[in-house]
Amino acid sequence: MGYGIETIVGANTTATTVTAGSTVAYTAANSQSFNIRAYAPNSSASIEALWGYSANTAGNSLTRIRSPRLHDDVVGIESQQLATNASPMLNEYFSQTVYSQDSLTIEDYVLSAPGSAANQTVGFNVYYKDIPGINANFMTYAQVSSLTQSYYGIYTNPSTAAFSASSPSWGTGVAINSKQDVFKANSLYAILGYEVSTGCTAVSLLGVDLGNLYVGGPGSLDPKVTRFWFVEQEMANGMPSIPVINSQNKASTLVQVFGNQASATSVQVTLIAAYLGPVQ
Repeated sequence: MGYGIETIVGANTTATTVTAGSTVAYTAANSQSFNIRAYAPNSSASIEALWGYSANTAGNSLTRIRSPRLHDDVVGIESQQLATNASPMLNEYFSQTVYSQDSLTIEDYVLSAPGSAANQTVGFNVYYKDIPGINANFMTYAQVSSLTQSYYGIYTNPSTAAFSASSPSWGTGVAINSKQDVFKANSLYAILGYEVSTGCTAVSLLGVDLGNLYVGGPGSLDPKVTRFWFVEQEMANGMPSIPVINSQNKASTLVQVFGNQASATSVQVTLIAAYLGPVQ
């Protein structure tokens, strides 16, 4: 069974010439797409969280996800875009079924013209129950808690890429052992959540244990949002959501951040991990 989770991000700039009632489309990050991946027949996929960051004035825009396969292709899923801090717009109790190879339109609906150009970013998680070529390692909290022997804080210091509305990018990744390396050999670590020093749009993990898909959440400065992000995703949607990494893959498992600032920004990211013991 090819279980997988993918964090998708995008960006746009609301220019001063944009008028109220207009829409501004997001561009997906380089190497990513707003198209739902082709999944196995008789399987399913769903969006389980949506968040964003707006440099626009609070209340000036709404974020939409739409497609003819969803409720409608005019408004679709519409939620209030947030200002100054990347936080969930939709999360608990939210689960939207999406369809194999469907092309989603992600955009902002502008309620009032901005006084100055505003950088906007968005992120969301897609859960795939069976996707060919992917076999990611996720556990439920019940599984993790029964195996946990101790906890380990993994400090990393990745940087965002400079903001670009036309060609947005995740920042260059750093290995999870790039700053501290006291991992126990050939052992499993469950990543429960994370905390950041500087606000950004999204934080992700990328590596072979996760099917080489970006897996993460919002770069919120509020630790209540992020410190047990993966645990709380599983509690909200009932699906395995906690990434599990084999320490043998530490050098190739990357932490990456997606920014919302004009220039590259260093972000201290501390992963909160549970040590599950040696691989059996």
